[in-house]
Amino acid sequence: MNIRYRTLASLAALALVMSACAQDRATAPGGSSSPSHAASSKHEHDHDHEVPGEGKEVGKREPRLAITYEGGVMVVNAETLKLIKDIPHPAKHLRLRESGEHRYLLLDSGNGLETLDLGSYTRAHGDHGHSKVLQPSLTGQKFDVKKAGHVSPNADHTLVFDDGDGSVDVYATEHMFEKDAKPEKTVQLAAHHGNAYMLEGGNIVHTIPGKDGAHGVRVIDRDGKKLAESTDCPGTHGAAVAKGGAMTFGCEDGTLLIKGDTITKIKAKDGFARMGNQYGHKDSKYVFSDYKTSEKDLAKKVAVIDTEAGTMKVITMPTHYAWRGIEFSADGHGLVLTQDGTLHVIDPEHGDIHKSIKVLKPFTEPEEWEKPSPTIHAQGHWVYVTDPATKKVHAIELSVNKVMTTGTLPHAPNEISGTLG
Repeated sequence: MNIRYRTLASLAALALVMSACAQDRATAPGGSSSPSHAASSKHEHDHDHEVPGEGKEVGKREPRLAITYEGGVMVVNAETLKLIKDIPHPAKHLRLRESGEHRYLLLDSGNGLETLDLGSYTRAHGDHGHSKVLQPSLTGQKFDVKKAGHVSPNADHTLVFDDGDGSVDVYATEHMFEKDAKPEKTVQLAAHHGNAYMLEGGNIVHTIPGKDGAHGVRVIDRDGKKLAESTDCPGTHGAAVAKGGAMTFGCEDGTLLIKGDTITKIKAKDGFARMGNQYGHKDSKYVFSDYKTSEKDLAKKVAVIDTEAGTMKVITMPTHYAWRGIEFSADGHGLVLTQDGTLHVIDPEHGDIHKSIKVLKPFTEPEEWEKPSPTIHAQGHWVYVTDPATKKVHAIELSVNKVMTTGTLPHAPNEISGTLG
């Protein structure tokens, strides 16, 4: 159950769309420009007005972060790290799911998935884009699931997996948050803690249910016909998208590599090597994964998977890390926050630690995984690290090797995610 959900590919894609409108800007946290910079393009018509329900037009996109706490969610400006809105919620434990859409996240309260509008978005308009901001809110839209599982965006579709009944709802991402949105179709499986993704070309890959959870993956076509499967993956958990539409799924003894309708097992050298949290980027051939050689102890190793070569490197970290402390940056580097409070940047090509940045004081992982613990989140070219002990969030710019901005929060942060706006 110790899972975070990351969609770096969708964030990077948005950054590319907006690149024509972001030239000659000073970089700020979140991957956008300095707050004082003027509008990126000149128009003869005036946009400086607010349309009800659509927000007010601004001169540049405004990246935002969502940070949960016990009893609500905080929406924070990703550049200044200042609080925009504190949204209370009756649920004690809230989880965040990235949707693949650049405005919305999904909030898992244990009673369905609620739509969280971060209140910042950009729409393409010819050779430029128009950015708008409004107050963040819970929209009232709810995706009913018996037990919320993974929400997995890829190939312009977002798949919502219901662990409670094994159903997989397939949505076109761009229409998912429209009024009365309906799934394009539903794939029905046996109930289990699983996952499913749309592949490039329209096929779907999903986990195969077993007696003790998932134990492999299957690729099906648009009509549900089986194209390939592998059950050589005990404890199937975690997945990542890489360059060329390749995907990986984690096992307790290695990983499965999916390319089209071909599935290959990359076996770990250790007898037990749980690789249940995996991260990738659509522009990188590498996938970054945890590598846990003990069921009881925290991990001290990480794995770099080369999806083109079908190989794996294992790297030993200076000390232990937890499931919240692993990520993959937009520029293709692995990120590990170890328990001594150091953020390590991994060079996947050479398989070593490229640089290390001291961010926090040493900390210990709570016994209950739901409790707040330092967490990293990569967004654009920035990395955010939460510190529940001090109620702070730090923004690190990797190119300068240091913490650039720190924000103080009204509550101890738990989970973190965001959008580029």
